[in-house]
Formats: sequence, C-alpha cells, structure tokens
Amino acid sequence: MNLNGRGRILSWIYLLLGIWAGPLASGQENSVGPHPQDPQSEVEELKKRVEKLEKKIPSDHEGEVDLLEREVPYHPTARASQPLSRPWFENLQFSGFEAFDFLATGKDGTRQKGGFLVKQGSLFLNADVWTDTSLYAELQIPPFGEDDEISIQTGELYGHFRNLLKSLGDDLLSIKAGRMYIPFGEEIHAINASSNPLILNSAAFPYGFDEGLQLYGAISCFGWNVAVMNGNETRSFDDNWDKAVTAKIYGNPFSWLYFSGSFMRNGKTRESAFEFGESPFVPVGATDFSSVGASPSNTVDAYLYELDGKWIIAERGYLSLSFGQAFAVDRHAEFNREIFWFAVEGLYNITSKIYAAVRYSEIGTYKSTKGYHFDGPITAGGNEAFGFDANRFQRLSIGAGWRPNPHVVLKCEFGGDRFHVIVGSPFHPANDQRNFAGVELVLIF
Repeated sequence: MNLNGRGRILSWIYLLLGIWAGPLASGQENSVGPHPQDPQSEVEELKKRVEKLEKKIPSDHEGEVDLLEREVPYHPTARASQPLSRPWFENLQFSGFEAFDFLATGKDGTRQKGGFLVKQGSLFLNADVWTDTSLYAELQIPPFGEDDEISIQTGELYGHFRNLLKSLGDDLLSIKAGRMYIPFGEEIHAINASSNPLILNSAAFPYGFDEGLQLYGAISCFGWNVAVMNGNETRSFDDNWDKAVTAKIYGNPFSWLYFSGSFMRNGKTRESAFEFGESPFVPVGATDFSSVGASPSNTVDAYLYELDGKWIIAERGYLSLSFGQAFAVDRHAEFNREIFWFAVEGLYNITSKIYAAVRYSEIGTYKSTKGYHFDGPITAGGNEAFGFDANRFQRLSIGAGWRPNPHVVLKCEFGGDRFHVIVGSPFHPANDQRNFAGVELVLIF
C-alpha cells in the first residue's frame, strides 16, 4: 500500500472522529474548561490538516515499499564456523564411489572364463563434531576384490583433530586416532578405483590399514607423518607388545616435482597388517607351500623403506618412479628374506577428458634359492599357484580412460603377469598364460 492511499484513509478516520466527537462535546457543556469547538468547524480544520500532509507526500512511487519476493532476493547466510551453531545435517558430508568391472585372463590366471564383478566400492562420512574436530568413517561395499568373501566391512574409521598448534601457525600438527591406512609409500593414494588411473595395481602393491595413532603436519612445501600402530592383521587386537612404527616425509618444492620417503618397522607378529597385495609378512611356509620347508618360528619382524618421485608435466600428465626394499627377519636366519620392488608409471592427457596410462612393475627376492609369496590380485593368483617359491613377479599394464564428467570414469586395460620360481621348485611358470584384459566403470559422488 502506498502513502497516498494511507493519507486518504487517515482523512476518513479523522472525519469519523469528528462526527463522533460532536455528541460527546455537547454532553460535556457543563464541564469545567473552555467551550468546545463547533463540530462542523472541527471537521473542516481536520480536512485542512490532512490536505497539508498529502502535499508533503511525493506523487511518484519513490516512497512505496514492495515486499514481493521478486523484489527482495534471498541471500543465504554464511555457514557458521562452530558446528554446534549449525543444524546437525550441515555437519555431515557424504561421498563415495563404486567400481564395476569385466575382467578376463589367460588359462593360468584367476579369471580364465572372463566375467563381470563388483570390484570395489566405499561410502565415506565426515562428521564435524567441534571446531577442527571430526569423525571419519568408511564403509567398504565390497572391500577390494573380496565380493565373494566379504560383502561389507568398515574401512578407515578414526577421530580427526586438526591444527592443534593453530596459535603458532596452520597445519603444524594434526592427529588421527583409530583405524587408518598405513602412511607408507604412495600407492595408498591409488587404492581406490576412483584415484587409480588403471584397473589393476602394481606388482608390489604395498599397502595396509591398521589401528593406532597418527601424527602429521606441514611446514611450507614439506610435510611429515609418524604413526604407531598394532602391526597385526587381526582387527582391533594385537598379538605382541612390539608395535609398528612408520615415518614419512614428503615435499613439493617445485610445481613440477613431488617426492617422498617412507620407513617402517613392523614389529614382531604372526601376520602383519602391511601387505604386498594380499601377501603379508609371515614366517616362510606359514600360509602357503614352500619347497625349502617352513620356518619353525611363530612370529616375524620386518624393516622396510620406499622412495618415490613424480615429475609433473603441467596439465598434460606425469611420470612417477618408486623403489623399495624390505627385510623380513626370522629367528632362524635361513628363513630371513630380502625383498626389492620398483614401479614406473606414466600418464598423458590426450584431451581434457581422455588419457592414456602405462605402468611396469616388479617385486622379488631375486635369489635363486630364497623365495617368498607374491599374489598379484585380482588376476595373477600367485599365492595359490606358487606359494613361497616365487622369487620374481612382473606386471605390465597398458590402459586408457575417458572422463565424460567429474563423476564418471570409464577405463580399459590389458597387460600380463609373469612369475619366476627358485631352483628346485616343483612349479614351472615359464609357459604360463597370465595375460589379462578388462573394462571398468567407476561412478563417483
């Protein structure tokens, strides 16, 4: 309603008041005070006052107030920094991915007939519980390559306390407590199909997750990470007071260079949480066949390190190198094992949506009389085929990917796996056919 309309309404109100005031005034003729004004004169005076007010109001629409929604746009308020000051649902962030594959191998691989599989998937929840404090939870549906054994299990699950030395600077110290990926090497960042440019992982595939405490931080372009964990394959349980300790440093001193160095002492255990692609540290012969006999020891210790480097070619791609060495220490020296591994990986973005990738990798003892178990999931099946007699495992992967949008990746890959065994082994892998080919669809949200 504009002000001109309001003025007219006021004039009618004053007029009615004047009419009503007439009888009231006549009824008070004998009251003490001045003689009341004639009603008609009072009405005329009120009209003059209203006319004066109307002359002061602009005739255009400058004074109008329009409260229609199209005139008053909605401006959302900034997200409150304190989680308790926000609605509970604003403190939850969900994400996830799922990978669907078709894989086929030669007659000696694990998928001789070819077939479809749900290779891997995860749902992630990050819940803010306080400033710089959150709960992180992963539900694996299914875990990597285990859909026929385990349909659903928890993955990472930890409390996250960030910026504990915020008064001295950002990112100097943060802590994770719970179950986490062991911060060793760089392939832990390619465990999920959503971050791996190829379908399969390297021959060594060093990774694992375990319960414990992890401290990390960064200064300038350099970062560090230290973790103390159980070191045992069994979840939320340890079979020894001897804990696993991992230390890692990394840096990105130039836009085109990234490097890292990792060291780990696993501690004595029957079976380590750390694995070389489904092959944990165990005493020789403890889980699979060994032609040189089985160690009488119940536990084994291990020391290992890995060096990684990546040359980043602007937005066109990268070339990465990794090299590692491990020492599996048994109480009986003849069952000690020294293991080496390396990988070379390159990726080139042909367009913004299409890329090509290649990876060559190996792992082995490279000793003619000392083997170990190397599995090579999901296509090689080395543990079952050769037990602890393998002394070298090679994998070549060549692939391409199409990213039509940030939430969909379609990959194809072909390559081959090859094993070598120690002298005297009853196995003869020289003529094995362990080539593989596959297609993978990854959906990300």
